[in-house]
Amino acid sequence: MASYSRYSHHARRAMTHATLLVQRHRHPRVDTGHLLVGVMLARGSIGYDILTALSLQADQAEPALASLTLPLDEAPESPPNDAALDIALELAADESNWLGHHYVGTEHLLLGITRTNVGNAADLLHALDTQPAQLRRRVRDRLSERLETEFSLDVLRRNANLSELSRRVLNAAEQI
Repeated sequence: MASYSRYSHHARRAMTHATLLVQRHRHPRVDTGHLLVGVMLARGSIGYDILTALSLQADQAEPALASLTLPLDEAPESPPNDAALDIALELAADESNWLGHHYVGTEHLLLGITRTNVGNAADLLHALDTQPAQLRRRVRDRLSERLETEFSLDVLRRNANLSELSRRVLNAAEQI
C-alpha cells in the first residue's frame, strides 16, 4: 500500500474523487483513468488548471471513463488500486523527487500517469483527443514557468527593495 503522507491536499482530494468514481460506476478497481478524472475534479489545483487549459473537463471525461471498464453488480465498498495505478503513483513520487519537491501534487500525478503506458488513462486521453505526451509537455511547461517566477534570484533583486544584509544572503546563495 502506498503512503500518501507526502501528498498535497489537492492530490489527496483527487485520490478521493477517483475512489468515488469507482464506487459510482461500480468498477472493480481504481485505475489511472479514475485518477485522471479525479484530478479534473480537484478544482484549484495545478493539475486542474493544466487540464482545463487543454479543454479537458470531467463532465466530458466521465462518460468515456465509465465505458472503459465493465461494471460490477455491486459497488465495492473499499476498492483496491489497480497495479497500473500503483505504478503511476510510484512514478509521480519519482517525478516529485527529481524536481526537488517535498510533496506530491496533482501536477506530479499527471506526470506519473503520462509516464506509464498501462492503465486506462491513455485510452481515456485518446477518447478526449489528447496525447499523453501533449499533457506531459504542458505540465513541464507549467512547472518551469512557476520555478522561473517564484524562485528566480534575479526577479527578486529587480522587484524587491532589499537591505544590505538581504543582498549578501542572496549573493551567498548564488555562490553556493
